[in-house]
Amino acid sequence: KTYNPKKGESFKTVLLKNGLKNQQFEKVRKSAQQFINLNSSIAGLPTTLIKNDQGQLKYAILEREATEYIILDIDQLKTKLEIKDIITQDREVVGIIKGDLYSTFKDLDIPRNLIYQIDKVYDYTFNLYKLRNGDTIRIKYEEQLVNGVAKKATQLKACILTNKGKRYYAIYYQMPGD
Repeated sequence: KTYNPKKGESFKTVLLKNGLKNQQFEKVRKSAQQFINLNSSIAGLPTTLIKNDQGQLKYAILEREATEYIILDIDQLKTKLEIKDIITQDREVVGIIKGDLYSTFKDLDIPRNLIYQIDKVYDYTFNLYKLRNGDTIRIKYEEQLVNGVAKKATQLKACILTNKGKRYYAIYYQMPGD
């Protein structure tokens, strides 16, 4: 079962709610201390709990980042850090503004953090919030995939905004040595 801890919940809270006894927790805490403080908040970090047929907790897996998992083996009192392979690829998206910028990005499946990158690029040239219904956006950016699933948008590479027929271009360029 996958669980999304709420504000203020720690790994300890989640483990104890799912049948781990206090004395067993202390042993698990010691086995995990080189990777994570089990008393710290894990709010919003997906946690998978695996129980045996008798309902006893066997494994707890915390997705600390898109590519990094902490696996607690309750029986063996072992903890390991699993790092998934990341594949980086370019993605290009073209769309027409419908409604506000945030809902258009959501409809086009463009990560929200790219709005901030685009806004920064056009900082003194064009105000993104002037885009209206019918205006267009074309962006190219790098995204990271883990097991074929997009997890994170990283570098904005290019963007063309068309507002009232006028085009605004932005292209990423890095100086050699920078």
